[in-house]
Amino acid sequence: MNRQEMIDALFWGRGGGGYGPCAVGGQMVMTLRADKVKSLVVIKGAPDTYTDDELAKLVEFSSRKSQEYLNMFRCSYVDTGANLIIIEKLAADYWIRKRMTWTVGCMASTSLADAMQAFERK
Repeated sequence: MNRQEMIDALFWGRGGGGYGPCAVGGQMVMTLRADKVKSLVVIKGAPDTYTDDELAKLVEFSSRKSQEYLNMFRCSYVDTGANLIIIEKLAADYWIRKRMTWTVGCMASTSLADAMQAFERK
């Protein structure tokens, strides 16, 4: 995939930045339109913030997590409600990662690998 294809393959979020209920509510309003849902994973921020390597890793992660969800619940669409994963790069060594249901705990990682690892089943 070239850079534009990777950008197009990801589900980009525009609202709901931050940690509080208003931020989560804003993200939910943006994502609850079923015709717009591409993935269980929302990527925040501008695409030019991400390197090609990061985009490739995010495309793989997004595809895998969405497929795991579809297989687990044996459904044909992604319900983004409480299951939604949000990842945002704020700096090279500062990543925000959270689920819609998270209200407490650490929501930051020092690398993309660590951010994605937070959502892996043990």
